Amino acid sequence: MQNLFVTRLELFNFKNYALSKHVFDFRQKYVFIIGANASGKSNLLKALQLVSLNTESNFSQEEDFLSFQASQEEPFFQLKVNYLFEKREFQLDFLKHQNKKRLSINRIEYPSINKATEKVLKTISFQTGTSIELVSGSPSLRRNWLDQLLCLLSPKYNFATKKYKKALEQKNSLLKSFSQSFSRQVNSKQALLEEITPWNHVLARAGYFIYKKRERFFDYVKELFSQEYQKISGQFAEDYYSYSSASSADSSAEIAELKYQPCLKEIENEESLLKILDENLEQDLFKKQALIGTHKDDFDFLIGEKKARVNASQGQKRTCALALKFLQLKLWSEKLGYSPVLLLDDVLAELDLKRQKALFEAFPKDSQVFLTTTHLSHLPKLSEDLYQIIELG
Repeated sequence: MQNLFVTRLELFNFKNYALSKHVFDFRQKYVFIIGANASGKSNLLKALQLVSLNTESNFSQEEDFLSFQASQEEPFFQLKVNYLFEKREFQLDFLKHQNKKRLSINRIEYPSINKATEKVLKTISFQTGTSIELVSGSPSLRRNWLDQLLCLLSPKYNFATKKYKKALEQKNSLLKSFSQSFSRQVNSKQALLEEITPWNHVLARAGYFIYKKRERFFDYVKELFSQEYQKISGQFAEDYYSYSSASSADSSAEIAELKYQPCLKEIENEESLLKILDENLEQDLFKKQALIGTHKDDFDFLIGEKKARVNASQGQKRTCALALKFLQLKLWSEKLGYSPVLLLDDVLAELDLKRQKALFEAFPKDSQVFLTTTHLSHLPKLSEDLYQIIELG
């Protein structure tokens, strides 16, 4: 399997790397970045994430990454990344100056990272706080994660979500245009229904496709996610299978699952979904928005059949989020034919020594891994020619 390998990162005016060029050379597969809080550890990973294609939301406010010490007359920052892929060397140059952005790879300019998908760096990132919010945060965070991943894996899914989003915006706009008092009139409701019906057809067609794709996805990853959780939590396969076959509820093994929670369950076909959408017009009018559909779907993290966001410890939630990132990496590697770079920010916090050791042992064999931490209380059992330690002052 071909792999990506980052060899060098240059930063200028980026976050706390100000006033002069800061250069970091990376020589090994596993890079441990150690330093006190506010020393710039996380910013190194944010720089790599910013100039890569990833399964996180794209950064839309690059101004937030401008150094506090940057001149008001020259508000810009610049990032350069050197990496190897398929035995070729690439240099990515990203410049943000006021409202203008410039991205070039080997001196060829691209309008955006999405336009350079074949050559651009690929990363998957675990970020303290935001990644754990996938477990305990709002359903919209989980839906966004799910859509971003499935859009990367399936062009048809990407097309369907765009069609659905446009139709949903049009429907909600129509609903808001009819006040509650006016919508009680039969003629106006009939007129509204006639205008909304074409959009309901689009929502039913795209929504049913999205629903079935999500359903198949969660069926496919059910065991894969459980296995990743088992590895990171320090429980091995034999523990998992013995627990699965046992009826005792007091087993020490932690069994984690992902469970799809669709807004509408067991939809038979597009026609049945369309009928439900049409029948819900009265409720939609009252709230002035579409209340049902795949835009209301969710999924749960379960540990021992209990919802993790309610019952799990912080360590368990962190392990769930990590297992999700390792699952992402596995799925994307299968799609691409090579493994993206894995960025783990402050991942060891709230993990006991057993889970830290298990995490190191679960490191992907085909990915370059960057890990930040305030200290390494437990150094993984790795050959010295596999890891590099960078200490920040």
